[in-house]
Amino acid sequence: MSTDKINWPAEWKDCTGEKTIAIRSEQKLPVKLYTSWFCPFAQRAWIAMEEKKVDYQWVEINPYEIDPREPGGYTKKALPLSEKEKRHPGFLAVSPAGLVPGLDNNGEKVHDSLNVVQYIDEVS
Repeated sequence: MSTDKINWPAEWKDCTGEKTIAIRSEQKLPVKLYTSWFCPFAQRAWIAMEEKKVDYQWVEINPYEIDPREPGGYTKKALPLSEKEKRHPGFLAVSPAGLVPGLDNNGEKVHDSLNVVQYIDEVS
């Protein structure tokens, strides 16, 4: 993944999903899906994007603090909105609450998974 596999243990191997994320992350496109690979709500939007064959850029958002002592570094301690804005410029303009998923379609911004899925269905 283009996220440099932050905190991924070496024994974790890429599967089809990770390969798709890696390809989508490298592309710079006007349609951006702000998402987190581990979030089931974000996965709902991701599946819709793939099913509708939308050409989009994957923008990985880690909304949590990282603790290298934890497995994978995951803490579930939410980052403050100011820190999310520093780490992920433009993300809060798409999702003001700082939650994934968020979609930016050439300046049209949609957030919350069901809204994103409905929007994808309507415009694709």
